[in-house]
Amino acid sequence: MSKPFAIFTTSDIQRPDTREHTLSPYRPVNFGRLERAIDSGFQCLVATTRSELGPHDEWWVELVGKENVFLAKDRAYLCDNHHETIRRDRWGTVGNYCASTGWSRLYDAIEMPWPHRENKPEHWTKARDVLQRTHALGREFLMGFRQLCDDAGTRVPTDDDFGWAMEQMRRWDREVLPELFARTERYRERETKRHEEYDDALYESYMEGMAAKADQNTPITDLSDPRSNN
Repeated sequence: MSKPFAIFTTSDIQRPDTREHTLSPYRPVNFGRLERAIDSGFQCLVATTRSELGPHDEWWVELVGKENVFLAKDRAYLCDNHHETIRRDRWGTVGNYCASTGWSRLYDAIEMPWPHRENKPEHWTKARDVLQRTHALGREFLMGFRQLCDDAGTRVPTDDDFGWAMEQMRRWDREVLPELFARTERYRERETKRHEEYDDALYESYMEGMAAKADQNTPITDLSDPRSNN
């Protein structure tokens, strides 16, 4: 059985180090959430509103695989491609469309329809929140033990911090992780049932067509089961 999906943003994975904001080059702080999701048995997908990544992103791209990273389209690309005009208009502004393209690619990859409201596509932030009904989101994963102890790199940990971090990890493993698995499993069961019902309906329609041909004395040349093509 395939692994359940965990949907991450780049901000779920790391953030700027506020203690060293004057340093160059850019040095982010890793939250440890991505590693926890992978260790817990999830396949991690990363969608972003960014059109390109930097050297500080290479470590997590290697963990999830380039094929599981969904970047947004660049504004310059859109300005040079007039055939995108109609799609841009539906999203309201070029900026909204650009920001949403990475997330729309992810939706295509997991074969889910993009959410709409009043016949207009939702903003990518709403589309991300909708995914929480069926998948695990990166922000739901507990930070790594080290990050918990030092509050994701904002201070020096104490002995009390270590005990608190251990308790948080035990509680998360006991209460939150099972719910994440249950949520994704419920979705997969619904999808499996939906596909099976579609196959059954297709087969029933096929058999009705075959019977109609027989009634009309029409030669039947195709004896294959249409469900075998899916």
